[in-house]
Amino acid sequence: METINQEIIGKVPEEDYFEWFPGASLNKIIIIMKLCNNPKYESYKSKNIKIGLQFVKQNPQMWKTKYERYISLINFLDSGSYLKIIEKDNLG
Repeated sequence: METINQEIIGKVPEEDYFEWFPGASLNKIIIIMKLCNNPKYESYKSKNIKIGLQFVKQNPQMWKTKYERYISLINFLDSGSYLKIIEKDNLG
């Protein structure tokens, strides 16, 4: 995962991320960024929250649920709750 963070997220322009991460790419990218302590995490997160809100305003029926899921993922990552999962996995 660190290689993906360094070699793709760290070097590829943001507009090309979606070519590297098919299907739910926004979620995959934000998870990798968080788990790898990518310094671009906060700005990428904030930018996509703003973009998501614009989509919801344009077409709530189509985008509201996806936006809410993204916010839930962000809240989960920012809360640190994922660390409990990682710790359990490492303890075997």
